[in-house]
This record gives sequence, structure tokens and C-alpha cells, in this order.
Amino acid sequence: MMTSSSTSATVHETEFLVTEHSAHWAARARLLWQHRRILARVAMISLAAGLCVAFAIPKQYTAVTSIMPPDQAGSSAMLLAALAGRSGGMGALGSLAGGFLGEHPTTALFITLLQSGTVSGHLIERFDLKHVYHKRYNVDTAKRLAHVTKITDDKKSGVITIKVEDGDPVRARDLAQGYLDELNRLVTQTSTSAARQERVFIEQRLHRVQADLERAQLELSEFSSKNSTIDIKEQTRAMVDTGARVQAELLVEQSGLQSLRQIYGDGNVNTTIGDMIKWDTALTEDKLVHRATLQEAFTRGALNNGTKFDYGFGWALRKRHNTETTEHNGSWVGFRSGIVRFSQRQLTIIILSNSAGFPMGEMEKKIEAIYWDEP
Repeated sequence: MMTSSSTSATVHETEFLVTEHSAHWAARARLLWQHRRILARVAMISLAAGLCVAFAIPKQYTAVTSIMPPDQAGSSAMLLAALAGRSGGMGALGSLAGGFLGEHPTTALFITLLQSGTVSGHLIERFDLKHVYHKRYNVDTAKRLAHVTKITDDKKSGVITIKVEDGDPVRARDLAQGYLDELNRLVTQTSTSAARQERVFIEQRLHRVQADLERAQLELSEFSSKNSTIDIKEQTRAMVDTGARVQAELLVEQSGLQSLRQIYGDGNVNTTIGDMIKWDTALTEDKLVHRATLQEAFTRGALNNGTKFDYGFGWALRKRHNTETTEHNGSWVGFRSGIVRFSQRQLTIIILSNSAGFPMGEMEKKIEAIYWDEP
């Protein structure tokens, strides 16, 4: 009898809890329904405010570019020597060279150069970034530029990636390319300075030797005219010895100068990808030579028997992907370069490498596969 009463009480309590829970939900639903207009207004105002904030935030575009630094061995040793030699005039670059000669790889050196004040200062002046970022001083502008720029490197491959954010997509692209231009300018400037100084010294030495030879000939002529009695045998021997010695020095200096000219080019002429693009554009738009002259250079040559061969005036004439191409490549003392022009496609592939063993043909095929969307 006691068990039956206990069970009945439990059932009544359960029904009471269910009824009370349903009453609470009904009250809440009635409350929401009574304030439905206020809730709708709040929702609409929140939606409008969110849309206004979303449209008010300026768009940001990100430009990405990458560069593969050269190997530490080979030509980079010349760059380090030039950087160390110029440490008095370039400040941070000299200390970078000292650190690099110890343990830092080429990638770390290039990243430090990209983050240097020299590069950021040139970019600020080039793109008038003080006006763009609304800054008064170069220091604040450089901090803003560093904030929107991210420079990273791949630890395995060593590839350096530069990302620049800007509200203008064109300026973002130009800033990313500007970093590469400034880096190339610094490397070119420092790597050729030592060779240029050595060449200038040899040229000056050559001029002095030539002047000494002319002065010696003039003094000998004056001596012979003033003295009626001379020892012809001794004078002839002295003339031959002096002339041979001076001529030997002249040949040595000329050989040294000629070797430097073969490596560095007369006048320290250097070029970049950007300059090559300008040159190719001028060539396409007939700004360098007349169209008839260019067409003659792109015409296949013929032997005396009429057999034609795939070469014009300095250009190899071939066909790739069923498209006529004009090509040229070559290498010299640690450097290799090549150009392939697809005139019908308005496509030009330009490769500059500081390694004479660089696989130029393989790299050209990879670039063509990307353009033609091939695996």
C-alpha cells in the first residue's frame, strides 16, 4: 500500500514539472511576439550598420613576387668582396658582407638588403609614399611600408617571397616589382665596383707607360742632335733595351686590360629583366630599327646552292608549339642568358642567370608549359 502511494506522488510531480516548463516557453513566446516590431527594427538597423561598415572598409590588394637567390659559391663571392670593400661608404651593407662571409646564407643577405633603409628610401621617393600614406617624415613612412610588406623565405628551396598590400592594385604590383628592381640595382652596383676600380687603375697605368715611352724617345732625339760625338754601338744597345722593356710592360698591361674587358664588358654595361622588357617592347614597336630591317634580320639565310638554314642576323629561327620563334642565347665566365620571342603570341621569355651551367632549355620548356597550360 505504501509503494502505490509513492508511485502516485511521483507521477503527479512529473506532470507538474512538464506543465510548468510548457508555461515558461509559452510566456517567452508571447513576450517575443509582443516586442516583434522592436526586434525587427533592431535587426534591420544592425544589418544596415553592418553593410555600411563593410562597404566603408577600403579594399586591400596583395601583390606577390618571388626571387631565387644565386648559389653561395661562384659569383656571389665577388659580391661579398665588393660589399666588404664598400663598408665605409655603404654602412649597413659592409656589416652584412662581414656576416655573410661568416655563416649567413645568400637568402638571409638578400632579405636583409630588401629590408634595409636604402631600399625603402628609394621606394618612398619613387612612389611618393609620404603622400600616399599621409606621413610627414620618412621614418614613419618606412614603418608603414614595412607594415604592409611581408618578406619570407622557403627554408628548403631558398626562394624569397615578397608580399605587398595596398588599396591600389597597380601600386601594389609596382611596389613588389620595385623591391626586386632596387635589390638588383644594389647587387649590380656593388658587384662591379671592384672590377671597375681595377680596370681604371690598369688604364691609367697604360697611359703612363705610353707617355714614358714617348718622353724617352724625345729625350733620345734631343741628345743625339746636341752631341756630335756619340757611341753608336752603346746608344743603339740602350735604345733596344729600353724599347724592349717598355714594350714588355705595355703588352702586360694591355693583356690585363683586355681580360677584364672580356669579363665585365666595356663601360661596365649591365642589364636587368626590366631593361630587356623595354628593349623588346621598343623592338616590337619599331622604335629601334625599321620594320624592313628587322624583317631582314628575321629572314632565314641561304647557302650558295640555295639551301636555307634556320638562322638570320644574330637570331635563331625555329618553331615551337606550331608558332614561329626568334631566339638567341649564350654564356660567358659564370653567366648565361637567353631570349625567345613568340611574335604572333606577343610573348617573350627572357632568362638571365649567374651560372654558366644553368639548364636554359629546360627552364624555357617549363615556362612555355605554364603559358600553354600543359602538364
